Amino acid sequence: MISLLTVLLGCTTTTSISLPVCDVELTIAQPEVGVAGDSVVLTGGPLTDTWDTAVYFGSDRALVTDIDRDTCGDCDACRETNGCTACGDCDSCDVLCDTDCIETATVEVPSLTSGVVEVFLYNAYGVSTPLAFTVDAPGDTGDTSTEDTGDSGNEKDSAADSGAADTADSGK
Repeated sequence: MISLLTVLLGCTTTTSISLPVCDVELTIAQPEVGVAGDSVVLTGGPLTDTWDTAVYFGSDRALVTDIDRDTCGDCDACRETNGCTACGDCDSCDVLCDTDCIETATVEVPSLTSGVVEVFLYNAYGVSTPLAFTVDAPGDTGDTSTEDTGDSGNEKDSAADSGAADTADSGK
C-alpha cells in the first residue's frame, strides 16, 4: 500500500504562473459622482481582464462589466520585445505606452449610502491606490416637469388635459 501511495504522489506535477506584483494606479473616475446602478469608467493600470478584477467602493464590491485595453497592443509588443513587464519601468517603451495605451475598467456602482467613498481595484498585479468617489442619494432628479396623461377619471375630460378643471367637472 505504501509503495502505491508513493507512486501516486511521486507522479503529481504542479504548475504555477507568476505575475509581477506592482502598484496599480487609478487616476480618474468618470463621472465622479453617481448613484447605485450607474456605470463608472475608471482609468488607470496596469489592468488585466474582467475575470480577475475586483473593484470595491468602500467595503462593497462593484460589478466589473468591462476592461478596455484595445489601444495597448503596440505598448505590450514593445515591452515584450524589450523584456519589460507591465509593472516595471521600460525606458524604451515609456513614450509609446504613456501616449497610446489607455486602460479603463467599467463598473457598476453598488448600493451605498450617500457620501464620499474610496474605490480600490484588485487584479493579478496588485491593489490600486484609493480613488475618491461621491455617492449621491437616489431619488430627486431635479426635473420639475410632469407629464399630464389627460386621465382624470372623468369621461368628459379632454385627452389634452391642461390641468385646469373642466366645466363639466366644476359642479355647475
